[in-house]
Amino acid sequence: MKYVLDTSAFAAAMRNEQEMVEFLTQFRPGNIVTAPPVVAEIE
Repeated sequence: MKYVLDTSAFAAAMRNEQEMVEFLTQFRPGNIVTAPPVVAEIE
């Protein structure tokens, strides 16, 4: 199963928020994705 991060979730991961990091470490890297508009909003 793939998990798509929205802007808020992506930003939380970038800020190393503990809850988000703990959530993300449960999955293989290839199962966490984001959409190009999210990346554009972060940049």
